[in-house]
Amino acid sequence: MNIDQLIEEASKLKNTDYSSPRIEMWKKRTKEFVKLHYDPEYVNILEDALSWGRVIVPGEGPSMHLEAMNRAIEFLDNLKHEPKISNNKIDSSENGEFLDKNTLLELKSIKSEKFDTKKLLKFCEELNDSYSRENYLSCTLLIRAVLNHIPPIFGHTSFSQVVAHSGKSIKKVLSQLGQSSRPIADLHTHILIRKKEQLPSKHQIEPYKPSFEILIQEIINTLSID
Repeated sequence: MNIDQLIEEASKLKNTDYSSPRIEMWKKRTKEFVKLHYDPEYVNILEDALSWGRVIVPGEGPSMHLEAMNRAIEFLDNLKHEPKISNNKIDSSENGEFLDKNTLLELKSIKSEKFDTKKLLKFCEELNDSYSRENYLSCTLLIRAVLNHIPPIFGHTSFSQVVAHSGKSIKKVLSQLGQSSRPIADLHTHILIRKKEQLPSKHQIEPYKPSFEILIQEIINTLSID
């Protein structure tokens, strides 16, 4: 059972006698589906859509039933664009963020005259989104994309140059980020298809969170003194 099937069934029931048991059976299945897959608040919205809102007078039943079913169909059609829940957690936030949200907000607030940061911001936002959705293959590529993208902010053309010219403490952190994340990204982008494949896991990605965050903080510090 999915939303499209419920909508299709509702369309057929619009012209069915409103006292038919089929109507109540559809309402029950639909409420159970919404309760199982979406935030519980949506069940209340569905019930409001199906409510006739007032006591009917003789002869109004068919038209009010039609209006209620049309409202329910519109609700279900809009619901397709809302996040589902899994084990009482919203799917898109199960993992949390890869880059701390406050650090990301700080990066967004930077106004640089030398560099347009919108692509860097998009990389970071998509990295957070991919990580939260457990799309770890995308994460490896996005981390590498950031390392390739940001060297000019520090006055260099490659990440290895950024590392080489960093202070002693920062150099160690950034060196680990570059030396370990690039081979993993290369592994998953360049290796040819095989009989048996392995996908990156959370354990492969999570160790880069602290060093990646420090890199973004260094970018913020550098752009703040433009």
